[in-house]
Amino acid sequence: MGIPDNHLRTAIYVRVSTEEQKIHGLSIEAQTEALDEWAKAHGVKVVGHYNDAGISARKKHTKRPELLRLLEDVKAGRVDLIVFTKLDRWFRNIAEYYKVQEILEANNVNWKTIHEDYDTSTASGRLKINIMLSVAQDEADRTSERIKAVFDAKKKNGEPVTGNVPTGYRLDGKTITYDHEWKDAVDTFFSTYLASGSPAQARKEALRRSGKVISYQLATLMLKNRAYSGSFHGIQGMCPQYITEAQYARIQRMRKSNPKAAPTGRTYLFSGLVFCAECGHRLSGACRDVVRKDGTVYSSKYYLCQHHYVRSGCKNGACTRERYIEDELIKLIPDEINRTILGAKNASSTARQNRVDVGKLKRRLARLQELYLGELIDLDAYRKEYGAIQASIQSAEAVKDADSRVSGFQMLLGVDWAELYASMEEDERGELWHALLRKVSIDHNKQITIELNEDMKGVLSHVK
Repeated sequence: MGIPDNHLRTAIYVRVSTEEQKIHGLSIEAQTEALDEWAKAHGVKVVGHYNDAGISARKKHTKRPELLRLLEDVKAGRVDLIVFTKLDRWFRNIAEYYKVQEILEANNVNWKTIHEDYDTSTASGRLKINIMLSVAQDEADRTSERIKAVFDAKKKNGEPVTGNVPTGYRLDGKTITYDHEWKDAVDTFFSTYLASGSPAQARKEALRRSGKVISYQLATLMLKNRAYSGSFHGIQGMCPQYITEAQYARIQRMRKSNPKAAPTGRTYLFSGLVFCAECGHRLSGACRDVVRKDGTVYSSKYYLCQHHYVRSGCKNGACTRERYIEDELIKLIPDEINRTILGAKNASSTARQNRVDVGKLKRRLARLQELYLGELIDLDAYRKEYGAIQASIQSAEAVKDADSRVSGFQMLLGVDWAELYASMEEDERGELWHALLRKVSIDHNKQITIELNEDMKGVLSHVK
């Protein structure tokens, strides 16, 4: 015996993708209003509204939050009937439809469309649903292909796919150019971050120089976004550069190694910089309180390899005090700078022998772009040749880079590191180490080896 209509516990489900709403006007509000009117006219009891706004019907049901919430209510026995306006509001994917239908049937829950007539109790009714879902799925596939074709054509012509561009850029017709209202702020932000390794300092300096506020969230997005190195939608050269590709790569390394405050509020100077020389894993910071002979207490920070203590096979059980690392590094820096200068000079000499005309390479690059935009070569051929030319340009410019590294390191030879370090506050010391060092390795005997960063601009800003 069926449940009377006025006792049916009814769930109202609405869904629309952003694109559908824009093109067809299938708004959430219009669907909800029509379904509420139907429920009122039929005297059913509405137990909930489930709104998957901005979600495609092609998505897996596990990616539709409100549908998942509805299914939980179905399994809990709170729903007898689900209503939606049309079948394509429910699904456009046959496989996903039947996964959900199996759950509904197991819990004796039916569904109904108010603008269409479907019957799941007969073979012909189920066949009709299959046919309509197949049509909807095919239509969605064709729409997806058309959108992809439009996007591919825009990329091919060096045009942005959407009207959204990162902060610091603007659209000039179909071209991405600098936004000169923001250019000084973005330039300052990146140059300060590269010099200090501190997002907070970069934001503060950008505000001081340009008056533009860069929020914490925006700063994080900017540091991650490859567009600032000129690569937009995977195509290099689509937008002007704020930073080079090498600087972008360096920023990603710096982001991984930046010191972070612990939940206790402590900051470990070498967080992200120190590694175990035995197993290669990053060392963890820890702290313990030490009682002096006079009864006063101070906090001793140290680093250890967690992989030794979880029996992973690492034999490095050393606990190395932060102060010990500081003292050892001050001793090691001068010799490491001399070694780095020698290596940079050798690299410069090798690069000079293999030097080619950068002007010719850049002209080749311009001709290649003309061939691509003129559809005389495809995207794969463009990317392959572009990569080869860029590699040659980078090799040619290695002379300038090597000379710059030599010059930067030579300026550090006369620094009294012990005196400089003693004059710094703790936050300045952390910034100095992260600007100067790329990696610190510590073995089980507490022997330390270091690798210096190639770009000395950040260090020079602290020295000056």
